[in-house]
Amino acid sequence: MTTDVSVLDKWIAAHPYLKEAADFEKIMSSVLDSSMLPDIEAPDWDAYTSELSAGVPLLRNDQLNERVFEQASRFFSLLVSGLANMNCNEVLRSGCAELYEKIQHNPGIALNLVKEAAAGREDGTGIPVSVSSGTIRFLGWRAIERANRSWRSSLENRLLDSDWNRAYCPFCGNPPSMAQLIHTSNGRQKFLSCGCCRTRWKYLRMSCAFCENHDQNRLDILEPENNEDLRLDICRQCNSYIKTYTNEGEEDIMLADWSSLHLDVIASESGLHRRAHSLYEL
Repeated sequence: MTTDVSVLDKWIAAHPYLKEAADFEKIMSSVLDSSMLPDIEAPDWDAYTSELSAGVPLLRNDQLNERVFEQASRFFSLLVSGLANMNCNEVLRSGCAELYEKIQHNPGIALNLVKEAAAGREDGTGIPVSVSSGTIRFLGWRAIERANRSWRSSLENRLLDSDWNRAYCPFCGNPPSMAQLIHTSNGRQKFLSCGCCRTRWKYLRMSCAFCENHDQNRLDILEPENNEDLRLDICRQCNSYIKTYTNEGEEDIMLADWSSLHLDVIASESGLHRRAHSLYEL
């Protein structure tokens, strides 16, 4: 995802311990942005009204996920090929080179790995490569996110008119990784953000994003110092938290999860449990 470089540089200057993660994100973005693959046609979201009403994530629809996974497999191959030729971590670079060679001999490997990432499996289809299962899962989801990026905004607009107020992503079904408070004509509305496919959807403001606790006496806020526009929304019922962006305009950075990993450390040191779904390990 293309990011305003000046905003990113400003953020890293204030949080230098995130530079390695930021540099890797820049590499990933440069590879994905170099793609000449045509966008897949946006679905007719009205055809999925019954799934949304029943609380069924859209990616469980066989017809839709077939289109997404096929396109994502192409982006997965592009990522692996690009990382194999980038100036990045040598273990990652050599592992991707090894994996890409296998994909060239059997393109179906990329599709299988994307499906495994979406299903939460990490068996690697028995492929003997030095790329870790966590890295393959990360690349798989980045490929899926890129495949549906062109019509994600139309889905999010459709969700505004739906009654989806659930604590999991309406597209892929994963728990949220971040939250955001947005000013509306009716006050501030909470939106949850998926760390896998990056879909955003509205949610009850005074409710835990994990156990759905509504008791305001069991909900709390922690505002770490020197972290303007970011806070931790805490649920004392399940002892969890979700990182929340309280402003607007810099969503690409503030909702990216990696940019606020230091808040996860603060939360852990405070005895809180990270139930948010994350592609990053601390």
